[in-house]
Amino acid sequence: MFRRRFADLLLFCVTSTELVILFLLTPTFTITDWIYVLQHFIVLVIALTRPQPKLWDYSIASSMAVGASYAYPYAQVIYLRWSPGEVASPTHGLVVVTLAVGRSFFRLLFMVGLLGVC
Repeated sequence: MFRRRFADLLLFCVTSTELVILFLLTPTFTITDWIYVLQHFIVLVIALTRPQPKLWDYSIASSMAVGASYAYPYAQVIYLRWSPGEVASPTHGLVVVTLAVGRSFFRLLFMVGLLGVC
C-alpha cells in the first residue's frame, strides 16, 4: 500500500511541477495549451482513483520507461527553450495534439480496465 501511495504522490508532484512550469513559460494560452493541461489533470485523476493493480512490475525495463516518461517533458521544455524555431502550422499542430491526447486518453482507460479492447 505504501508503494502505491508513494507512486501517486510522485505522479502528483511531477504533474504539478510540469503545470507550474507550463504556466510560467507560456505568456498566452492557446487551445493546444489547454488540451495539454486537461490531459495532465485527467492522468492525475485516473492515477488517484484507479483500483489496486493485480500485478506489480519492478523490472529494469519498466523502471526505465517510467523514468523516461517523467524526465521527457522537462527535457522537451529545456530543448525547446534553447533551440530557435518558428511556428510552422498551428492548425496542423492542434490536430496532432488533439489526436495524441485522444489516443493517450483511450489507452489510459484501457489500462485501468474501463475499456475492454483498444
